Amino acid sequence: LIVLDGTWTQARKMRRFNPRFKTAQKVCFRGPQEFRFRIRKQPAPQCLSTLESIAKALDMLEPQGNCIHSTLIKPLEHLVAINLEYRDQALQLMQHENEDEDEGENREEEEREEEEEEEEEEEEEEGEEQRPKA
Repeated sequence: LIVLDGTWTQARKMRRFNPRFKTAQKVCFRGPQEFRFRIRKQPAPQCLSTLESIAKALDMLEPQGNCIHSTLIKPLEHLVAINLEYRDQALQLMQHENEDEDEGENREEEEREEEEEEEEEEEEEEGEEQRPKA
């Protein structure tokens, strides 16, 4: 069993451009597959991650070894869960930072407006002081 590891595009290119792989028998899974590697979007319903493909192939080659699939897939599911959790935290942090940034910009704008109003008031007061009184 030879497995090409890479993105789906990279694996296709490796197979296409390496003469040794061109002659090897190609095995494909038919129909939609249960895709657990939710970190990336699969290009087609039958596409799986490398680890999922290996687990499924070993299940087919070794029907008596029922635990192979779950033994290989559990760490992948854990990796995906951690990745999604950190991605959610990063998104929340970015949203919070953007809100803080917007707040800071609003505060700066308000401070500028207040300064401009104060300057206008001071100019008006100076103008009134310089006018001759009748």
